[in-house]
Amino acid sequence: MKQLASNFTTFFDKLTRTLERLANHIPQYDLIIQMYKGRYLDEFAKRITNSLRDVYVDIFQFLQRVARVFSGKDGSMYKSYRIPGEADLPENKYRPVIMASLAWQPFDSRFEEILEQMESHRTILKEVLDLDHKRANFEARKEMEHAWEAAKREHYEGEKARMTKVMLLRRLTLRDKNSKQSARRQRSPVWIR
Repeated sequence: MKQLASNFTTFFDKLTRTLERLANHIPQYDLIIQMYKGRYLDEFAKRITNSLRDVYVDIFQFLQRVARVFSGKDGSMYKSYRIPGEADLPENKYRPVIMASLAWQPFDSRFEEILEQMESHRTILKEVLDLDHKRANFEARKEMEHAWEAAKREHYEGEKARMTKVMLLRRLTLRDKNSKQSARRQRSPVWIR
């Protein structure tokens, strides 16, 4: 009976911690859904959607298994069984299903597989989100590089046009200066030239 009480306490402690962790993760999943809602379904959005689906399926499977601990195969909350050494009184005939269930299988062995699967799907989701973040950063960097190159080309073209104007003005100024000097020479006496 002492072992049963220990299993009972341990089971509910672990169940409570697991449910608290799930309660902490679900709002994050909701934020992820909001971020990708209405986004064109590219490869990353599809992967994220599939990963989120897997995580939610795991959560529901876990909750289903928890519910099975508290109910019999027929869905009832009580099961008919007799504890050895007790009298066959009607009040002793029906015991909560959980008492027998916890005596046979502790929390870790009962939920280990689904919790590992849930953690695996969470890890995959996190990796896909990280990859999508890196892809977005890479694309933003490429766009910035293209904008930088376009700005450099525009600056170069502007500088080239400005230099062309400067050169034309210098030529015109030089030509004008030469024509003025030529006109002066023609007006001045030959011995001054």
